[in-house]
Amino acid sequence: MDYKNMTRAQIDEMMNELARERMRRNEQDLPSDSNLKETLENAIAKTPAALPETAVVACQGADGSNAAAAAARIIKYPQIVHMKNFEGVFQAIDSGLCEYGVLPVENSYAGSINDVYDLLIKHKCYIVRSVKVRIDHCLMVKAGHEMSEVKEIVSHEQGLLQSSEYLKKHYPDIKQEACGNTAMAAIEVAESDGSKAAVCAPQCEEMYGLKTVAKGIQNNPSNYTRFICIAKTPQIYPGADKTSIRVKTEHKPGGLLKVIEAIVHNGYNMTKLESRPIPNTDFDFSFYFDFETPVIDDKFISALCEIEAACLEMEYLGSYKEKL
Repeated sequence: MDYKNMTRAQIDEMMNELARERMRRNEQDLPSDSNLKETLENAIAKTPAALPETAVVACQGADGSNAAAAAARIIKYPQIVHMKNFEGVFQAIDSGLCEYGVLPVENSYAGSINDVYDLLIKHKCYIVRSVKVRIDHCLMVKAGHEMSEVKEIVSHEQGLLQSSEYLKKHYPDIKQEACGNTAMAAIEVAESDGSKAAVCAPQCEEMYGLKTVAKGIQNNPSNYTRFICIAKTPQIYPGADKTSIRVKTEHKPGGLLKVIEAIVHNGYNMTKLESRPIPNTDFDFSFYFDFETPVIDDKFISALCEIEAACLEMEYLGSYKEKL
């Protein structure tokens, strides 16, 4: 519906109906067999006091990647297993090869990394922690070579996108090629004949025998990427104050508003709302929410069940603490 064409009376009636529905939900006891209720209670009861200091962690890419740096911010002594792509990280967790996976989900300049959200749903994994990492991009060539020899600049597509203004200004005629990871781009340059340059992290210079041509080439000086740590089972650690969900709403006026109203009614501050097309459907969409939810709150479980009741479908993606 086009809300701009609604009269004030129609809007008031819609809000009153939402309020009446909310009151009816509040008057009902939550069902004891609620899967979500059981999931949350078990996660809180069975999760230890802190993340382990050492664990086997899957990351996409290679040594020197920003994902590996993020993993070290989350797990004190991670044993990192590098996977070729994002799907491989989820498969490593599914198979039991790794206990955790660390993946990028959002950049302050380029926005969400949608593939990761889709894979979260496909593999039914849960977020247990998140961390924001400052991303500094450098342009590097193979040691002993110069940019005048370079015919191709390689990086992850996000690295190229986040450095697009610098590259367009200084090297508009050099071909750009996306690869799996910024660290993998550094390896590609190290193994080249000097005709390639990489947009990669500062630590790749010494690690792969490269030479830095320019530092801090990202478009946004305050360039951060948010990484999530995922596990196969829900784990809610003490101090968790953020929750992520995916919902499918009724396909009628006010469907999405019901969910928003349920979140706001419980005093939760929304920090993210994003729509994504549902695969294999004809323009159907689901919505991803992040909101602040202290798990020490007595109403935590009942509030999430109330939010679930406002949706056609809700997938709980995890409750966690975000490190800055």
